[in-house]
Amino acid sequence: TLCRTKHYLSIISNSYSFITRTIRDAGSPEKKIEAAYIGILSRKPNAKEISLFKQRFAQDDEQAQKDIVWVLVNSNEFLFKK
Repeated sequence: TLCRTKHYLSIISNSYSFITRTIRDAGSPEKKIEAAYIGILSRKPNAKEISLFKQRFAQDDEQAQKDIVWVLVNSNEFLFKK
């Protein structure tokens, strides 16, 4: 997990990183969620995933952008992505 933590920090702490800019500039929460999934997991999110993250974006958009990267980078799907 330390490796994933370092990877996450390098993504999120750099406001010029591709994924950070892509999520930030995507527009609506739905588009930001989709951008994160495509950029990190190379797939679109399903309806349940959109719904869960949409609630988080409604609470705090800036923190939600960091949270979605954290969750996806720490997911088993990311860890085992070929």
